Amino acid sequence: MPPVIKRLFNHVPKARLSLRLVLWVFLCVIVIEGIILILSANNRRNELLAQLRAVSIARVKVVTHMAGKEASGQDLLNLYRTYLVRSSVLGGRLYTSDGDEQIGTFGEKPVLEVSPKTPEMHRELLNRRTYRYDALCFIAGPGNDYILILRHDAMGARHELHAFILRIIGLVIIISVFVTAGTWLAINPLVIKPILRLRQDLINAGEAVQADRHAPSFTADVKNRPDELGDVIIAFRNMFDQILEAIDRRKRAEHSLQQSLAQVENYTKALNNELEKGRQIQREFLPKRFPPLTNWEVAAAFFPARQVSGDFYDVFELPYGRVGFVIGDVADKGVGAAFYMALIRSLVRIFSGNYRSIRENRLTESCTMFKGRFQSSADQTDVLKAIDLTNAYLLQNHSDEGMFASIFFGVLDPDTGRMTYINAGHEPVFAVGAKGRVEQLNHTGPAVGLVADYVYQPSEKIVDPGMLLVGYTDGVTEARSPFDEFYSRQRLRTMLESGGSVSAEATVDALRQNLFDFIGSSALMDDITILAIRRTAGEAKTSSTLA
Repeated sequence: MPPVIKRLFNHVPKARLSLRLVLWVFLCVIVIEGIILILSANNRRNELLAQLRAVSIARVKVVTHMAGKEASGQDLLNLYRTYLVRSSVLGGRLYTSDGDEQIGTFGEKPVLEVSPKTPEMHRELLNRRTYRYDALCFIAGPGNDYILILRHDAMGARHELHAFILRIIGLVIIISVFVTAGTWLAINPLVIKPILRLRQDLINAGEAVQADRHAPSFTADVKNRPDELGDVIIAFRNMFDQILEAIDRRKRAEHSLQQSLAQVENYTKALNNELEKGRQIQREFLPKRFPPLTNWEVAAAFFPARQVSGDFYDVFELPYGRVGFVIGDVADKGVGAAFYMALIRSLVRIFSGNYRSIRENRLTESCTMFKGRFQSSADQTDVLKAIDLTNAYLLQNHSDEGMFASIFFGVLDPDTGRMTYINAGHEPVFAVGAKGRVEQLNHTGPAVGLVADYVYQPSEKIVDPGMLLVGYTDGVTEARSPFDEFYSRQRLRTMLESGGSVSAEATVDALRQNLFDFIGSSALMDDITILAIRRTAGEAKTSSTLA
Protein backbone atom coordinates (compact mmCIF):
# COMPACT_ATOMS: atom_id res chain seq x y z
CA MET A 1 0.00 0.00 0.00
CA PRO A 2 1.44 3.45 -0.93
CA PRO A 3 2.52 5.52 2.08
CA VAL A 4 0.17 8.40 1.21
CA ILE A 5 -2.86 6.14 1.08
CA LYS A 6 -1.72 4.38 4.24
CA ARG A 7 -1.42 7.68 6.12
CA LEU A 8 -4.83 8.73 4.81
CA PHE A 9 -6.31 5.43 5.93
CA ASN A 10 -4.79 5.85 9.39
CA HIS A 11 -6.56 9.21 9.73
CA VAL A 12 -9.91 7.68 8.90
CA PRO A 13 -11.94 7.30 12.12
CA LYS A 14 -12.66 3.72 13.10
CA ALA A 15 -14.75 4.32 16.22
CA ARG A 16 -18.08 2.51 16.35
CA LEU A 17 -20.01 5.76 16.69
CA SER A 18 -18.35 7.25 13.62
CA LEU A 19 -19.10 4.13 11.60
CA ARG A 20 -22.75 4.29 12.62
CA LEU A 21 -23.02 7.98 11.80
CA VAL A 22 -21.30 7.56 8.43
CA LEU A 23 -23.48 4.57 7.58
CA TRP A 24 -26.56 6.56 8.55
CA VAL A 25 -25.48 9.52 6.37
CA PHE A 26 -24.76 7.18 3.48
CA LEU A 27 -28.15 5.48 3.78
CA CYS A 28 -29.93 8.85 4.02
CA VAL A 29 -28.18 10.10 0.86
CA ILE A 30 -28.99 6.86 -0.96
CA VAL A 31 -32.65 7.03 0.07
CA ILE A 32 -32.99 10.69 -0.93
CA GLU A 33 -31.24 10.18 -4.24
CA GLY A 34 -33.25 7.01 -4.84
CA ILE A 35 -36.50 8.93 -4.39
CA ILE A 36 -35.22 11.60 -6.80
CA LEU A 37 -34.20 8.85 -9.25
CA ILE A 38 -37.65 7.26 -9.20
CA LEU A 39 -39.41 10.58 -9.69
CA SER A 40 -36.98 11.65 -12.43
CA ALA A 41 -37.29 8.30 -14.24
CA ASN A 42 -41.09 8.52 -14.20
CA ASN A 43 -41.03 12.09 -15.48
CA ARG A 44 -38.50 11.18 -18.19
CA ARG A 45 -40.58 8.19 -19.33
CA ASN A 46 -43.68 10.37 -19.53
CA GLU A 47 -41.75 12.97 -21.50
CA LEU A 48 -40.47 10.37 -24.00
CA LEU A 49 -43.91 8.88 -24.45
CA ALA A 50 -45.41 12.35 -24.85
CA GLN A 51 -42.83 13.13 -27.52
CA LEU A 52 -43.62 9.87 -29.31
CA ARG A 53 -47.33 10.62 -29.19
CA ALA A 54 -46.83 14.22 -30.38
CA VAL A 55 -44.80 13.08 -33.41
CA SER A 56 -47.45 10.50 -34.28
CA ILE A 57 -50.30 13.01 -33.96
CA ALA A 58 -48.43 15.43 -36.23
CA ARG A 59 -48.05 12.72 -38.86
CA VAL A 60 -51.74 11.82 -38.52
CA LYS A 61 -52.70 15.43 -39.16
CA VAL A 62 -50.55 15.55 -42.29
CA VAL A 63 -52.05 12.31 -43.65
CA THR A 64 -55.58 13.45 -42.77
CA HIS A 65 -55.02 16.70 -44.61
CA MET A 66 -54.07 14.71 -47.71
CA ALA A 67 -57.60 13.23 -47.89
CA GLY A 68 -60.20 15.05 -49.89
CA LYS A 69 -63.30 16.70 -48.48
CA GLU A 70 -65.43 13.82 -49.67
CA ALA A 71 -63.20 11.18 -48.07
CA SER A 72 -64.97 8.65 -45.89
CA GLY A 73 -63.77 7.00 -42.74
CA GLN A 74 -62.73 3.95 -44.75
CA ASP A 75 -60.68 6.20 -47.06
CA LEU A 76 -58.90 7.68 -44.06
CA LEU A 77 -58.25 4.18 -42.74
CA ASN A 78 -56.60 3.19 -46.05
CA LEU A 79 -54.43 6.33 -46.02
CA TYR A 80 -53.35 5.62 -42.42
CA ARG A 81 -52.53 2.04 -43.36
CA THR A 82 -50.39 3.30 -46.27
CA TYR A 83 -48.53 6.23 -44.71
CA LEU A 84 -48.49 5.71 -40.96
CA VAL A 85 -47.35 2.11 -40.52
CA ARG A 86 -43.62 2.67 -40.40
CA SER A 87 -40.84 3.26 -37.84
CA SER A 88 -42.50 3.82 -34.43
CA VAL A 89 -46.18 3.44 -35.45
CA LEU A 90 -47.12 -0.25 -35.71
CA GLY A 91 -50.88 -0.03 -36.27
CA GLY A 92 -54.11 1.53 -35.16
CA ARG A 93 -57.88 1.42 -34.79
CA LEU A 94 -60.30 4.07 -36.11
CA TYR A 95 -63.66 4.91 -34.49
CA THR A 96 -66.43 7.33 -35.21
CA SER A 97 -66.38 10.51 -33.12
CA ASP A 98 -68.75 9.17 -30.49
CA GLY A 99 -66.79 5.92 -30.15
CA ASP A 100 -69.88 3.77 -30.74
CA GLU A 101 -68.73 2.32 -34.07
CA GLN A 102 -65.38 0.93 -35.06
CA ILE A 103 -64.49 1.75 -38.67
CA GLY A 104 -61.54 -0.61 -38.90
CA THR A 105 -57.98 -1.43 -37.94
CA PHE A 106 -54.63 -1.35 -39.69
CA GLY A 107 -51.27 -2.93 -38.83
CA GLU A 108 -50.81 -4.35 -35.33
CA LYS A 109 -54.04 -4.07 -33.37
CA PRO A 110 -53.93 -1.88 -30.27
CA VAL A 111 -54.94 -3.35 -26.91
CA LEU A 112 -56.53 -0.08 -25.81
CA GLU A 113 -60.20 0.23 -26.77
CA VAL A 114 -62.52 3.19 -26.62
CA SER A 115 -66.12 3.69 -25.62
CA PRO A 116 -68.23 6.68 -24.63
CA LYS A 117 -67.51 5.82 -21.00
CA THR A 118 -63.73 5.67 -21.40
CA PRO A 119 -62.27 8.00 -18.72
CA GLU A 120 -59.56 10.51 -19.49
CA MET A 121 -56.94 8.58 -17.49
CA HIS A 122 -57.43 5.46 -19.68
CA ARG A 123 -56.61 7.17 -23.03
CA GLU A 124 -53.13 5.70 -23.16
CA LEU A 125 -51.69 2.29 -22.29
CA LEU A 126 -48.08 1.09 -21.96
CA ASN A 127 -47.18 -2.59 -21.92
CA ARG A 128 -44.00 -2.63 -19.81
CA ARG A 129 -43.04 -6.14 -20.97
CA THR A 130 -43.17 -5.57 -24.75
CA TYR A 131 -43.00 -1.77 -24.51
CA ARG A 132 -45.97 -1.32 -26.86
CA TYR A 133 -47.58 2.07 -26.33
CA ASP A 134 -51.22 2.71 -27.28
CA ALA A 135 -52.36 6.35 -27.45
CA LEU A 136 -55.78 7.80 -28.22
CA CYS A 137 -56.19 11.00 -30.27
CA PHE A 138 -59.13 12.92 -31.70
CA ILE A 139 -59.07 13.58 -35.50
CA ALA A 140 -60.89 16.40 -37.23
CA GLY A 141 -61.57 14.81 -40.63
CA PRO A 142 -62.63 16.51 -43.88
CA GLY A 143 -66.27 15.76 -43.27
CA ASN A 144 -66.55 14.14 -39.84
CA ASP A 145 -64.56 13.82 -36.64
CA TYR A 146 -62.95 10.53 -35.67
CA ILE A 147 -61.15 8.83 -32.80
CA LEU A 148 -57.89 7.11 -33.62
CA ILE A 149 -55.92 4.76 -31.36
CA LEU A 150 -52.30 4.35 -32.49
CA ARG A 151 -50.06 1.50 -31.43
CA HIS A 152 -46.38 2.47 -31.09
CA ASP A 153 -43.10 0.64 -30.74
CA ALA A 154 -41.62 2.38 -27.65
CA MET A 155 -38.39 0.40 -27.48
CA GLY A 156 -36.41 3.48 -28.55
CA ALA A 157 -37.90 5.41 -25.66
CA ARG A 158 -37.07 2.49 -23.39
CA HIS A 159 -33.39 2.51 -24.42
CA GLU A 160 -33.18 6.25 -23.91
CA LEU A 161 -34.88 5.91 -20.50
CA HIS A 162 -32.37 3.23 -19.42
CA ALA A 163 -29.50 5.48 -20.47
CA PHE A 164 -31.02 8.30 -18.47
CA ILE A 165 -31.39 6.06 -15.38
CA LEU A 166 -27.77 4.94 -15.65
CA ARG A 167 -26.61 8.56 -15.79
CA ILE A 168 -28.68 9.37 -12.70
CA ILE A 169 -27.36 6.29 -10.85
CA GLY A 170 -23.80 7.31 -11.59
CA LEU A 171 -24.51 10.78 -10.31
CA VAL A 172 -26.11 9.33 -7.15
CA ILE A 173 -23.06 7.16 -6.50
CA ILE A 174 -20.66 10.07 -6.96
CA ILE A 175 -22.69 12.35 -4.64
CA SER A 176 -23.07 9.59 -2.02
CA VAL A 177 -19.36 8.79 -2.02
CA PHE A 178 -18.32 12.43 -1.70
CA VAL A 179 -20.87 13.24 1.05
CA THR A 180 -20.03 10.06 2.99
CA ALA A 181 -16.29 10.52 2.67
CA GLY A 182 -16.51 14.15 3.72
CA THR A 183 -18.61 13.22 6.75
CA TRP A 184 -16.25 10.39 7.65
CA LEU A 185 -13.19 12.64 7.56
CA ALA A 186 -14.84 15.55 9.41
CA ILE A 187 -16.45 13.52 12.19
CA ASN A 188 -13.19 12.43 13.84
CA PRO A 189 -11.83 15.84 14.99
CA LEU A 190 -15.28 17.33 15.55
CA VAL A 191 -16.99 14.54 17.51
CA ILE A 192 -15.05 11.32 18.04
CA LYS A 193 -11.82 12.63 19.63
CA PRO A 194 -13.65 14.96 22.08
CA ILE A 195 -15.93 12.09 23.08
CA LEU A 196 -12.99 9.75 23.64
CA ARG A 197 -11.26 12.40 25.77
CA LEU A 198 -14.46 12.92 27.74
CA ARG A 199 -14.73 9.16 28.24
CA GLN A 200 -11.18 9.06 29.64
CA ASP A 201 -12.03 11.99 31.91
CA LEU A 202 -15.06 10.07 33.19
CA ILE A 203 -12.90 7.02 33.89
CA ASN A 204 -10.31 9.16 35.75
CA ALA A 205 -13.06 10.90 37.72
CA GLY A 206 -14.63 7.56 38.71
CA GLU A 207 -11.27 6.20 39.86
CA ALA A 208 -10.62 9.39 41.86
CA VAL A 209 -13.99 9.15 43.58
CA GLN A 210 -13.56 5.45 44.30
CA ALA A 211 -10.05 5.94 45.72
CA ASP A 212 -11.09 9.13 47.54
CA ARG A 213 -8.37 11.17 45.75
CA HIS A 214 -8.25 14.81 44.69
CA ALA A 215 -9.63 15.88 41.33
CA PRO A 216 -7.51 14.59 38.39
CA SER A 217 -6.40 16.63 35.37
CA PHE A 218 -9.03 16.56 32.64
CA THR A 219 -8.06 16.44 28.94
CA ALA A 220 -11.34 17.36 27.23
CA ASP A 221 -11.06 20.89 25.76
CA VAL A 222 -13.94 23.27 26.36
CA LYS A 223 -12.33 26.57 25.32
CA ASN A 224 -12.96 26.16 21.60
CA ARG A 225 -16.24 24.25 21.75
CA PRO A 226 -19.21 26.65 21.70
CA ASP A 227 -21.55 23.76 20.89
CA GLU A 228 -23.63 21.04 22.61
CA LEU A 229 -20.63 18.76 23.22
CA GLY A 230 -18.84 21.63 24.95
CA ASP A 231 -21.95 22.09 27.12
CA VAL A 232 -21.80 18.39 28.01
CA ILE A 233 -18.12 18.67 29.02
CA ILE A 234 -18.85 21.72 31.18
CA ALA A 235 -21.83 19.95 32.74
CA PHE A 236 -19.61 16.95 33.53
CA ARG A 237 -17.00 19.11 35.27
CA ASN A 238 -19.68 20.94 37.25
CA MET A 239 -21.17 17.60 38.22
CA PHE A 240 -17.77 16.33 39.35
CA ASP A 241 -17.25 19.44 41.49
CA GLN A 242 -20.69 18.87 43.04
CA ILE A 243 -19.79 15.24 43.70
CA LEU A 244 -16.59 16.28 45.48
CA GLU A 245 -18.55 18.79 47.53
CA ALA A 246 -21.16 16.16 48.39
CA ILE A 247 -18.41 13.69 49.39
CA ASP A 248 -16.93 16.29 51.68
CA ARG A 249 -20.33 16.91 53.29
CA ARG A 250 -20.82 13.16 53.56
CA LYS A 251 -17.53 12.77 55.39
CA ARG A 252 -18.48 15.50 57.82
CA ALA A 253 -21.88 13.91 58.42
CA GLU A 254 -20.71 10.31 58.50
CA HIS A 255 -19.59 10.40 62.11
CA SER A 256 -22.82 11.92 63.35
CA LEU A 257 -24.83 9.48 61.21
CA GLN A 258 -23.01 6.54 62.76
CA GLN A 259 -23.89 7.83 66.19
CA SER A 260 -27.49 8.34 65.14
CA LEU A 261 -27.58 4.85 63.64
CA ALA A 262 -26.40 3.35 66.89
CA GLN A 263 -29.16 5.24 68.71
CA VAL A 264 -31.75 4.10 66.16
CA GLU A 265 -30.60 0.49 66.46
CA ASN A 266 -30.90 0.65 70.24
CA TYR A 267 -34.33 2.28 69.96
CA THR A 268 -35.47 -0.27 67.37
CA LYS A 269 -34.27 -3.12 69.53
CA ALA A 270 -36.09 -1.72 72.53
CA LEU A 271 -39.23 -1.14 70.43
CA ASN A 272 -39.13 -4.67 69.06
CA ASN A 273 -38.73 -6.00 72.59
CA GLU A 274 -41.76 -3.98 73.69
CA LEU A 275 -43.77 -5.17 70.67
CA GLU A 276 -42.79 -8.74 71.41
CA LYS A 277 -43.94 -8.29 74.99
CA GLY A 278 -47.17 -6.82 73.62
CA ARG A 279 -47.58 -9.82 71.33
CA GLN A 280 -47.08 -12.21 74.24
CA ILE A 281 -49.51 -10.25 76.39
CA GLN A 282 -52.08 -10.24 73.59
CA ARG A 283 -51.71 -13.98 73.16
CA GLU A 284 -52.46 -14.25 76.88
CA PHE A 285 -55.81 -12.58 76.22
CA LEU A 286 -56.71 -15.35 73.77
CA PRO A 287 -57.75 -18.61 75.43
CA LYS A 288 -54.98 -21.17 75.89
CA ARG A 289 -57.58 -23.92 75.98
CA PHE A 290 -61.32 -24.09 75.55
CA PRO A 291 -63.83 -25.20 78.17
CA PRO A 292 -64.48 -28.97 78.06
CA LEU A 293 -67.86 -29.48 76.41
CA THR A 294 -69.47 -32.88 76.05
CA ASN A 295 -70.48 -33.66 72.46
CA TRP A 296 -68.92 -30.40 71.20
CA GLU A 297 -65.68 -29.67 69.38
CA VAL A 298 -63.93 -26.29 69.32
CA ALA A 299 -60.87 -25.29 67.24
CA ALA A 300 -59.31 -21.95 66.32
CA ALA A 301 -56.44 -20.43 64.36
CA PHE A 302 -54.92 -16.96 64.65
CA PHE A 303 -52.35 -15.30 62.32
CA PRO A 304 -51.59 -11.62 62.96
CA ALA A 305 -50.40 -9.45 60.06
CA ARG A 306 -48.08 -7.63 62.48
CA GLN A 307 -46.60 -8.40 65.85
CA VAL A 308 -49.84 -7.31 67.50
CA SER A 309 -53.34 -7.59 66.14
CA GLY A 310 -56.89 -6.23 66.33
CA ASP A 311 -58.55 -9.65 65.85
CA PHE A 312 -59.71 -11.72 68.78
CA TYR A 313 -61.80 -14.74 69.65
CA ASP A 314 -62.98 -16.18 72.94
CA VAL A 315 -64.96 -19.15 74.25
CA PHE A 316 -66.02 -19.04 77.91
CA GLU A 317 -68.48 -20.60 80.32
CA LEU A 318 -71.53 -18.68 81.50
CA PRO A 319 -73.83 -19.29 84.45
CA TYR A 320 -76.58 -21.91 84.11
CA GLY A 321 -74.34 -24.12 81.98
CA ARG A 322 -74.35 -21.84 78.96
CA VAL A 323 -71.28 -21.16 76.80
CA GLY A 324 -70.43 -17.88 75.11
CA PHE A 325 -68.22 -17.56 72.08
CA VAL A 326 -67.00 -14.38 70.43
CA ILE A 327 -65.04 -13.54 67.30
CA GLY A 328 -64.25 -9.89 66.59
CA ASP A 329 -62.18 -7.53 64.48
CA VAL A 330 -61.14 -4.01 65.50
CA ALA A 331 -61.14 -1.67 62.50
CA ASP A 332 -57.39 -1.15 62.37
CA LYS A 333 -54.10 -3.00 62.74
CA GLY A 334 -51.14 -2.68 65.03
CA VAL A 335 -50.75 -1.42 68.59
CA GLY A 336 -53.90 0.73 68.72
CA ALA A 337 -56.09 -2.09 67.49
CA ALA A 338 -54.47 -4.47 69.99
CA PHE A 339 -55.36 -2.18 72.91
CA TYR A 340 -58.97 -1.91 71.78
CA MET A 341 -59.10 -5.65 71.21
CA ALA A 342 -58.12 -6.24 74.85
CA LEU A 343 -60.65 -3.65 76.04
CA ILE A 344 -63.58 -5.00 73.97
CA ARG A 345 -62.80 -8.60 74.84
CA SER A 346 -62.81 -7.71 78.55
CA LEU A 347 -66.02 -5.67 78.25
CA VAL A 348 -67.87 -8.53 76.57
CA ARG A 349 -66.75 -10.95 79.26
CA ILE A 350 -67.69 -8.61 82.09
CA PHE A 351 -71.05 -7.49 80.70
CA SER A 352 -72.05 -11.04 79.74
CA GLY A 353 -71.94 -12.05 83.42
CA ASN A 354 -68.79 -14.11 83.39
CA TYR A 355 -67.97 -13.41 87.03
CA ARG A 356 -66.52 -16.66 88.22
CA SER A 357 -63.00 -15.28 88.48
CA ILE A 358 -64.01 -11.67 89.01
CA ARG A 359 -65.93 -12.38 92.19
CA GLU A 360 -62.92 -13.96 93.75
CA ASN A 361 -60.98 -10.75 93.25
CA ARG A 362 -63.87 -8.67 94.69
CA LEU A 363 -64.27 -6.14 91.92
CA THR A 364 -66.63 -3.18 91.94
CA GLU A 365 -70.07 -3.22 93.49
CA SER A 366 -71.67 -2.28 90.15
CA CYS A 367 -70.34 -5.43 88.58
CA THR A 368 -71.73 -7.50 91.47
CA MET A 369 -75.13 -5.85 91.05
CA PHE A 370 -75.11 -6.65 87.33
CA LYS A 371 -74.14 -10.24 88.07
CA GLY A 372 -76.98 -10.66 90.52
CA ARG A 373 -79.44 -9.34 87.98
CA PHE A 374 -78.14 -11.81 85.38
CA GLN A 375 -78.39 -14.80 87.71
CA SER A 376 -82.05 -14.05 88.26
CA SER A 377 -82.87 -14.78 84.62
CA ALA A 378 -82.29 -17.88 82.62
CA ASP A 379 -82.97 -16.24 79.28
CA GLN A 380 -79.98 -16.42 76.96
CA THR A 381 -80.91 -13.14 75.33
CA ASP A 382 -80.05 -11.27 78.53
CA VAL A 383 -76.43 -12.27 78.03
CA LEU A 384 -76.42 -10.65 74.60
CA LYS A 385 -77.14 -7.27 76.24
CA ALA A 386 -73.38 -7.24 76.72
CA ILE A 387 -73.12 -5.99 73.12
CA ASP A 388 -75.44 -3.04 73.89
CA LEU A 389 -73.41 -2.18 76.99
CA THR A 390 -70.08 -2.51 75.13
CA ASN A 391 -71.34 -0.24 72.35
CA ALA A 392 -72.54 2.36 74.90
CA TYR A 393 -69.25 2.24 76.81
CA LEU A 394 -67.12 2.77 73.67
CA LEU A 395 -69.20 5.71 72.45
CA GLN A 396 -69.32 7.33 75.88
CA ASN A 397 -65.63 6.99 76.70
CA HIS A 398 -63.71 6.52 73.44
CA SER A 399 -65.71 8.20 70.68
CA ASP A 400 -62.92 10.71 69.96
CA GLU A 401 -60.58 7.95 68.80
CA GLY A 402 -63.04 6.87 66.10
CA MET A 403 -62.39 3.20 66.82
CA PHE A 404 -65.03 0.54 66.27
CA ALA A 405 -65.15 -3.24 65.99
CA SER A 406 -67.24 -5.91 64.34
CA ILE A 407 -68.33 -8.71 66.70
CA PHE A 408 -70.19 -11.98 66.42
CA PHE A 409 -71.35 -12.99 69.91
CA GLY A 410 -73.22 -16.26 70.36
CA VAL A 411 -74.62 -17.93 73.48
CA LEU A 412 -75.02 -21.71 73.33
CA ASP A 413 -77.06 -24.13 75.39
CA PRO A 414 -74.84 -27.22 75.00
CA ASP A 415 -77.64 -29.58 75.98
CA THR A 416 -80.29 -28.43 73.51
CA GLY A 417 -78.10 -26.83 70.81
CA ARG A 418 -80.14 -23.62 71.03
CA MET A 419 -77.98 -20.62 70.12
CA THR A 420 -78.91 -16.97 70.36
CA TYR A 421 -76.55 -14.52 68.73
CA ILE A 422 -75.87 -10.98 67.65
CA ASN A 423 -73.83 -10.23 64.55
CA ALA A 424 -72.65 -6.64 65.03
CA GLY A 425 -71.36 -5.80 61.56
CA HIS A 426 -69.14 -8.91 61.39
CA GLU A 427 -68.54 -11.32 58.54
CA PRO A 428 -71.42 -13.85 58.34
CA VAL A 429 -70.82 -17.01 60.35
CA PHE A 430 -71.36 -20.14 58.26
CA ALA A 431 -73.52 -22.96 59.67
CA VAL A 432 -72.64 -26.19 57.84
CA GLY A 433 -75.23 -28.92 58.20
CA ALA A 434 -74.45 -32.60 58.56
CA LYS A 435 -75.25 -33.09 54.84
CA GLY A 436 -73.06 -30.17 53.69
CA ARG A 437 -75.79 -27.53 53.35
CA VAL A 438 -74.35 -24.10 54.24
CA GLU A 439 -76.35 -21.28 55.84
CA GLN A 440 -75.15 -17.70 56.53
CA LEU A 441 -75.78 -16.02 59.88
CA ASN A 442 -75.81 -12.43 58.63
CA HIS A 443 -75.69 -9.02 60.31
CA THR A 444 -78.22 -8.17 63.00
CA GLY A 445 -76.83 -4.69 63.64
CA PRO A 446 -73.91 -2.32 63.01
CA ALA A 447 -70.40 -2.66 64.41
CA VAL A 448 -70.00 -1.58 68.03
CA GLY A 449 -68.69 1.94 68.53
CA LEU A 450 -70.57 3.48 65.58
CA VAL A 451 -74.21 4.18 66.50
CA ALA A 452 -75.10 5.59 69.92
CA ASP A 453 -78.00 4.04 71.89
CA TYR A 454 -78.44 1.32 69.31
CA VAL A 455 -80.49 -1.65 70.56
CA TYR A 456 -79.22 -4.86 69.02
CA GLN A 457 -81.86 -7.48 68.24
CA PRO A 458 -80.73 -11.09 68.80
CA SER A 459 -81.42 -13.95 66.43
CA GLU A 460 -81.68 -17.65 67.14
CA LYS A 461 -80.32 -20.80 65.53
CA ILE A 462 -80.68 -24.43 66.56
CA VAL A 463 -77.37 -26.22 66.18
CA ASP A 464 -78.37 -29.78 65.35
CA PRO A 465 -76.06 -32.74 65.95
CA GLY A 466 -73.42 -32.85 63.23
CA MET A 467 -73.73 -29.11 62.47
CA LEU A 468 -70.58 -27.00 62.23
CA LEU A 469 -70.28 -23.26 62.93
CA VAL A 470 -67.37 -21.43 61.23
CA GLY A 471 -66.54 -17.85 62.20
CA TYR A 472 -63.75 -15.79 60.63
CA THR A 473 -62.52 -12.23 60.18
CA ASP A 474 -62.23 -10.28 56.95
CA GLY A 475 -58.54 -11.14 56.79
CA VAL A 476 -59.70 -14.48 55.36
CA THR A 477 -62.02 -13.20 52.63
CA GLU A 478 -59.74 -10.27 51.72
CA ALA A 479 -56.52 -12.29 51.55
CA ARG A 480 -54.83 -11.80 48.18
CA SER A 481 -53.03 -14.16 45.85
CA PRO A 482 -49.80 -13.24 44.01
CA PHE A 483 -52.11 -12.28 41.10
CA ASP A 484 -53.93 -9.70 43.29
CA GLU A 485 -57.08 -11.83 43.46
CA PHE A 486 -59.22 -11.89 46.64
CA TYR A 487 -59.89 -15.17 48.42
CA SER A 488 -63.54 -14.03 48.76
CA ARG A 489 -66.45 -15.20 50.86
CA GLN A 490 -67.79 -17.30 47.97
CA ARG A 491 -64.54 -19.26 47.74
CA LEU A 492 -64.73 -19.93 51.50
CA ARG A 493 -68.35 -21.05 51.21
CA THR A 494 -67.53 -23.35 48.29
CA MET A 495 -64.72 -24.94 50.30
CA LEU A 496 -67.04 -25.56 53.26
CA GLU A 497 -69.73 -27.01 50.99
CA SER A 498 -67.25 -29.42 49.41
CA GLY A 499 -65.72 -30.37 52.77
CA GLY A 500 -69.00 -30.90 54.59
CA SER A 501 -69.43 -31.02 58.35
CA VAL A 502 -66.20 -32.68 59.42
CA SER A 503 -64.54 -32.16 62.79
CA ALA A 504 -63.80 -28.60 63.95
CA GLU A 505 -60.06 -29.27 63.99
CA ALA A 506 -60.07 -30.79 60.48
CA THR A 507 -62.10 -27.84 59.19
CA VAL A 508 -59.66 -25.28 60.62
CA ASP A 509 -56.65 -27.22 59.27
CA ALA A 510 -58.20 -27.56 55.81
CA LEU A 511 -59.18 -23.90 55.67
CA ARG A 512 -55.73 -22.81 56.83
CA GLN A 513 -54.03 -24.99 54.21
CA ASN A 514 -56.34 -23.85 51.43
CA LEU A 515 -55.99 -20.19 52.41
CA PHE A 516 -52.18 -20.14 52.58
CA ASP A 517 -51.90 -22.15 49.36
CA PHE A 518 -53.99 -19.36 47.77
CA ILE A 519 -51.88 -16.57 49.32
CA GLY A 520 -48.62 -18.21 48.24
CA SER A 521 -45.73 -15.76 48.40
CA SER A 522 -47.96 -12.72 49.04
CA ALA A 523 -47.66 -10.92 52.36
CA LEU A 524 -50.53 -10.95 54.85
CA MET A 525 -52.48 -7.70 54.39
CA ASP A 526 -54.73 -8.18 57.43
CA ASP A 527 -55.02 -10.30 60.57
CA ILE A 528 -56.52 -13.76 60.03
CA THR A 529 -58.69 -15.44 62.67
CA ILE A 530 -60.77 -18.63 62.35
CA LEU A 531 -63.07 -20.19 64.98
CA ALA A 532 -64.91 -23.48 64.40
CA ILE A 533 -67.50 -25.04 66.75
CA ARG A 534 -69.16 -28.38 65.96
CA ARG A 535 -71.84 -30.32 67.70
CA THR A 536 -70.98 -33.99 67.36
CA ALA A 537 -73.60 -36.48 66.28
CA GLY A 538 -74.45 -37.66 69.79
CA GLU A 539 -71.21 -39.51 70.58
CA ALA A 540 -69.61 -38.74 73.93
CA LYS A 541 -66.73 -36.63 72.67
CA THR A 542 -65.04 -33.43 73.78
CA SER A 543 -62.47 -31.53 71.74
CA SER A 544 -60.71 -28.26 72.44
CA THR A 545 -58.04 -27.34 69.90
CA LEU A 546 -55.98 -24.23 69.29
CA ALA A 547 -54.18 -23.93 65.95
